[in-house]
Amino acid sequence: RHEMDLFLDLYMRGFGYAYNPESNALLRPWYDLPDWHLYLATVDGRPAGAAQLTTTDGIGYMAAGATLEEARGRGVQKALLYHRIADAARAGCELLMGQCDFGTISHRNQETCGLRTAYVKSVWAIPGGPQAHD
Repeated sequence: RHEMDLFLDLYMRGFGYAYNPESNALLRPWYDLPDWHLYLATVDGRPAGAAQLTTTDGIGYMAAGATLEEARGRGVQKALLYHRIADAARAGCELLMGQCDFGTISHRNQETCGLRTAYVKSVWAIPGGPQAHD
């Protein structure tokens, strides 16, 4: 379980979240789910990022990838993308999807790795009001 603890730590910190036992408890079952693949990345031998891929019935979904702030700009995200793309192909996926905010570095990296924008989702909010999430 040490690898899962490291994955959760990298995942949460990469997305800017502090350690949270409740969130970690909710995410821990990912480790045992069939067709779920969890990835750890290192830079110079030090933990740098984490990502996941699900593959089911010929469809792959790169659900998330996170890079620690101190490791950004070192190719971690692209390496995780390329590795998951290759694993999805080996798993026989004919369709591979990911998601990110439009126009971000993540968006550019996904397109650099061969993915193309299929659609853009707009989220509308009233300035100063509650933000809607789905």
